[in-house]
Amino acid sequence: DWATRVNSLTAREFSRRYRMTLAAFTKLHGLCSKHLIATGELPKKPRSDSLPTEFWLSATIRFLAGGSVLDVVDMHGMATPTFYTKLNVWLKAIYAVLRVPVGCMGLTSAFLADLSKMEAGFSSRSDYAIRGCVGAVDGLCIEICRPRAAESAAPSLYMNRKGFFSINMQAVSDAHRRITWFDFTAVGSTHDATALEMSGLPDKLAAGLLPPGYWIAGDAAYSASAENIVTPFSGKNLPATQDNFNFWLSNSRIEVECCFGMLVARWGILWRRIDTHLVTAGNIVRAVVALHNFCIDENCPLDSDMRGTLAAERDLLGNTEPVFSSEVSGEHAGVLFDLQRNSGIRNSGRVNAIRRQTERRNHLVEAVAEAGLERPAW
Repeated sequence: DWATRVNSLTAREFSRRYRMTLAAFTKLHGLCSKHLIATGELPKKPRSDSLPTEFWLSATIRFLAGGSVLDVVDMHGMATPTFYTKLNVWLKAIYAVLRVPVGCMGLTSAFLADLSKMEAGFSSRSDYAIRGCVGAVDGLCIEICRPRAAESAAPSLYMNRKGFFSINMQAVSDAHRRITWFDFTAVGSTHDATALEMSGLPDKLAAGLLPPGYWIAGDAAYSASAENIVTPFSGKNLPATQDNFNFWLSNSRIEVECCFGMLVARWGILWRRIDTHLVTAGNIVRAVVALHNFCIDENCPLDSDMRGTLAAERDLLGNTEPVFSSEVSGEHAGVLFDLQRNSGIRNSGRVNAIRRQTERRNHLVEAVAEAGLERPAW
């Protein structure tokens, strides 16, 4: 039974296997069970011959942690088809009880809550010279198997420039490396800037999503995305003031890259290709993002042997070269086609956005100079 399983492991052994402490697992099990009973997915009184619900959550977490499906089903005494059926039930339950805003339709007050604390976390990275940053945005390529014909009319669009099938996840993290918003509408071949456009976040920002004075840090890929996304100066041999600004801006932007490193290191399913249907892959992404935040909130340690190699993390980082195509299927077709066909209309708005973005960046350059901050000599 579950008590026997728990008693056979030390605290560190449990944490290494389940990527969280026993207390966090118990809390998560309680939340998920209550949700599944409320939705009718679990009976209020389980049958005497059924597996304990802790086993189903255990199997789900072990799978997300990188365990082989065969090992997971053998360890928990269940059939493979049954595991996959229950997997989606528990993945959805995890996301339902640990919800993170996904897509612009999912933007909630959680994204905007306590902006002053979020801003303080980032501004401390520059000794409070760079003010107003409340998030850092970047893209992560998540490897998947080739979509089936029933799932996509153009599976080749999921092939990224690195040569594997993937989905492009855009995410915003806070200074504590929690994911405050994410979206994975885009196929793997999509450039980060286009993927962000498809999410609708730039339009929300342009419409006043953030109060005046607040902005999000991004890399050069997002230079024309929105006035509320501040990016570094491009090029070499920059003036000292611009080079100093780039360095101190990167101190804020690096939080999202560290966030991705922690996400990938903790959840081993992201170390390899996700060999499931596209819908299940989406449920997996939602669940690991929610669990990432949950583990941070519950102070679950990131054990050193959970971390993936630097090479693996680099392979998972988003594209930096644009790859456009009008041959897009399903939910991607209308959005990406509109982006390309109406580029002239959008460009007129982008010119004004770039101008205002430049004004904001120049103001921040002055603030860094006035504070006497320079790029370290090392």
